[in-house]
Amino acid sequence: MKSPTVSNLFVYGSLMNEEVLNSLVTGHFNRQSAILKGYRRVHVLRATYPAIFADQNAEVEGLVITNINSNQLAQLDDFEGEFYCRSPVTIKPVSGGDLNCDTYIFKSEYQHMLSDQPWCNQVFRRKHMSDFLREHTQSH
Repeated sequence: MKSPTVSNLFVYGSLMNEEVLNSLVTGHFNRQSAILKGYRRVHVLRATYPAIFADQNAEVEGLVITNINSNQLAQLDDFEGEFYCRSPVTIKPVSGGDLNCDTYIFKSEYQHMLSDQPWCNQVFRRKHMSDFLREHTQSH
């Protein structure tokens, strides 16, 4: 039996929180702070989670999760749903250099669903995480 392919994934929203990630996929993941240049993170209208879209004058702080396998990625693809497309990007981890990975980019046909307000993980954790976990995840 062929083993699953291993990848790196840049996360910038709810998946930065271990409680959310661990409620969706099982595994131990190495995490490291990283920057994605050329993208902007904003709120999705009437939602507590963010989206990113291309903007050459912006950058997004997030985490790179390493050694995530294809089965886990398929589970996360299902979680992200129809509005996002997993796409290859190059990030800058805090450890230095460049790293190729995937991230979830909001599809351009849904741009009208985005606010112009920046998204903040600290506010998400404080105000919305418990409701988000109840509504969007299933515990293992």
